[in-house]
Amino acid sequence: MTALTYTILTDPATLEASAAWRKATSKGTVYLVVTNPGRAVDWSQIEVNVPLGNDAGDLTPDSTINVRGEYVDPVTGREEVNIQWQGNGSFRITPQVGFTARFDLAGHMVLTLEDFTVAAMAGVAVLTVTEITRDKRGGRINLTAVPLVV
Repeated sequence: MTALTYTILTDPATLEASAAWRKATSKGTVYLVVTNPGRAVDWSQIEVNVPLGNDAGDLTPDSTINVRGEYVDPVTGREEVNIQWQGNGSFRITPQVGFTARFDLAGHMVLTLEDFTVAAMAGVAVLTVTEITRDKRGGRINLTAVPLVV
């Protein structure tokens, strides 16, 4: 169970597979919206793994995707986050300042995976998310899976 909640939105609303019979490949954008439904959470890292390839279950054949992110605190406003590609379709998000940051109740983060080529085969692509948070008992590693239809 994760401390934060992860929701997927896509543009277009339904991603269309880049089937071989199409004259042009389909492009899409995915928004991974991270919210905090409970008490404030100290977080140090969120890692997202995107399934790469052109088969059913893959999101994109692109080995890198333009990703940007922003955290919105309900009191202090907008803050940028650091994003680094780790290779193999994985990217890591860390706070802009310091080792950990507070993710307040009603705060939200929007991670935007922009204008990538959609995989050739339709199916369910599952992004895996690993979050590292801290509480009174120390550091915690939490995992979740976030599905979307291609």
